[in-house]
Amino acid sequence: MSAIGPTVALCVGFGCLAAWPAGAAERDSDRDGLPDAWEEAIVAACTSGWITAIDHVSPRDDFDFDGVKNADEYRFNSDPTDDQSVPPYISFETSQMVVSEAGTNVPVTVGIVLSQAVTADVSARVYCRQSSAEYPSDHTFTNRYVSFAPGETHVSFTFEVISDEHRQVLEPDESLLLKFDRLKGPAIVWRHDRLYVQIKDYATDTDGDRLPDWWENKYFGDPVKAAPEDDPDSDKWNNLLEYIRGGNPLRPWVPDTNNVLKLRVFTPLRKKKRIH
Repeated sequence: MSAIGPTVALCVGFGCLAAWPAGAAERDSDRDGLPDAWEEAIVAACTSGWITAIDHVSPRDDFDFDGVKNADEYRFNSDPTDDQSVPPYISFETSQMVVSEAGTNVPVTVGIVLSQAVTADVSARVYCRQSSAEYPSDHTFTNRYVSFAPGETHVSFTFEVISDEHRQVLEPDESLLLKFDRLKGPAIVWRHDRLYVQIKDYATDTDGDRLPDWWENKYFGDPVKAAPEDDPDSDKWNNLLEYIRGGNPLRPWVPDTNNVLKLRVFTPLRKKKRIH
């Protein structure tokens, strides 16, 4: 507030809105946490006619559609009528990541940015809001805090997607939805306030032939080259049977015709049915 004779001017980060009798600038008639004088600026800026009084201005609304609620615009002294005037905010570098499982664990680096440097510490918790993937069998992510030191604008952390090389059953793709909460410091959570991490199954089957891409790539160098009914090593086990039993489709199975392994086959005994 700055005194101007017998009146007071409401001055925020985007300049002085107007002058009112002393005490009027602090008045909050509708008790929504936004001073009447501050809300009047939004009423005056509205040319569509859908805001005609201060009680039409809500702290939860975003009048200039810049991604910042009116309450945060007031708290950080930014202009609620200018979509280029926003307070410092944190966000994920991207809103979506696609990660493919592999033969070894896959590191996933999550970047977080602060839109502008500030003179105080900013911290927030990154937590999993929703997940179809299981910890720790599918991934190593756990809720964690990230912090920006004064002047710092970029931080990151890493977790891993767990290898699933030996599983022989196709399963649906899985996902993690990460969000922010427990924000502390002179910043807000803004656009890209969530990160969707899609985990593509290592056993993805592009051509739908029941032979996973990783298996076809490993033996044939192409995820759609092998046919399940083919038998390239002529051992009477086609590719599908080779995959199911864990064999190499390019190396024939050797039959134990001389009984070197001395295997014996036992037939389970069946109970005789009683005759009444």
